[in-house]
Amino acid sequence: MEDVLKKLSEEQDAYKLSMLLEKIAQGAIKIEDCSPIIKFINHRRPAVRQSAIKALRACRSPVAEDTLIKVITESQDEYDLTYANSELSRIGTNKAVPHLINLLSYPKGDVKCSAL
Repeated sequence: MEDVLKKLSEEQDAYKLSMLLEKIAQGAIKIEDCSPIIKFINHRRPAVRQSAIKALRACRSPVAEDTLIKVITESQDEYDLTYANSELSRIGTNKAVPHLINLLSYPKGDVKCSAL
């Protein structure tokens, strides 16, 4: 996993970044430091952002949940919101519930359903 994290810090191509982040999300290995992933949460390319959101499931730190909560409270992108809600269902705690409740009135059905 260390080699994937190293490649992640060196890669510039959005497609390759997305693939590396997907590999982290699919891996069985857990990582302690989320910072190599978190830096891509606000990437200009949606595929990279959404792969970074999914990759947070590999992070053992409470920072991963905090980052996902920040996504669902600040993002306006319906896909970012849906992916973040999905990951919160995997790694979130009761801390995320009030933020998810706020999304139950979101105009897009996918966001509402994923928050529920």
